[in-house]
Amino acid sequence: MTQHQVAGSLPKIIRNHENRYEGDLRHWFATVMNHATNLRGPYHNFRHMFHVTYLCHDALAWHQQFEPGRISGHEGRVLMVSAVTHDVDHTNRAGNDDINIERATAFLKAHALKEDQLILPLIIRTIRRATRYPYVVPSDELTQIEQILRDADMSQALDPVWIQEVIFGLGQEFGKSPVAMLQLQEVFLGNVKFSTEWARLRFPTEAIDAKRAEARDLLHLAVEPIQTA
Repeated sequence: MTQHQVAGSLPKIIRNHENRYEGDLRHWFATVMNHATNLRGPYHNFRHMFHVTYLCHDALAWHQQFEPGRISGHEGRVLMVSAVTHDVDHTNRAGNDDINIERATAFLKAHALKEDQLILPLIIRTIRRATRYPYVVPSDELTQIEQILRDADMSQALDPVWIQEVIFGLGQEFGKSPVAMLQLQEVFLGNVKFSTEWARLRFPTEAIDAKRAEARDLLHLAVEPIQTA
């Protein structure tokens, strides 16, 4: 990846130590920690929400270094609040994702700060357009911050702990076995296409191909002893 100062520790991101966006996330962090119902979910949990938050902050840092002025502090706040809350109160079950969007929307409306009331419709719109799955809005029709949120959300499949998070965690939510989830990775990873230059640099094609190869190898190792027994 093109060299830049990567996102800092979670407390520094929450306090906006590097002034990447307007305000800070202390209210939203505390509210999620104390009121969200899905913190220990198999996949759509605390780690996922704040992993996406970390990556969105990293994207802001990249833009401020290489494309200064393209994303305003105001837009940065919309992005960061959207990242923190995009899957809050997720049902942790497969099914109609509109239900999860509505649950996140209800959480936002119930807990929004006074200073976030004016941007609340934009936060909700950003979450709905960028993260509702299967995707309804094509990536090239998303705004810049919506593209960043979608790229950050999708990149969980390339994380070093993807086996625990995706194969076991998301598999549990889907009701699929680990072997079935490994089989799905070939198609899913083959269709991963990032919209932003930040994400393409952070997660290059070589990384996606390596993850596909890793999934194929793990699938082979998982089924070979059974087939030869």
